[in-house]
Amino acid sequence: MTLQSADTRIDWFRILVQLKGEGYSLYAVEHFTKIPKSTLIGYRQGSQPTYHHGERLLQFWRQAIDQPEAEPPRVSPFSHRA
Repeated sequence: MTLQSADTRIDWFRILVQLKGEGYSLYAVEHFTKIPKSTLIGYRQGSQPTYHHGERLLQFWRQAIDQPEAEPPRVSPFSHRA
């Protein structure tokens, strides 16, 4: 699986919002993924993760939403959030 395609990118903001909706604070996400909270905040604000951080965050997200085959939400490059 690729983290990005040419026409859309993974919407890391929505991933983190969904995790919050499942009851996971940024501290909890940091604990389970070993990705620093400050880095997670950067993703929420539009930064793109490294491949390994992105894969780790997606794996945790899939477990948290209890959908191991779920495709992550994506955002168009034409969106104001892209």
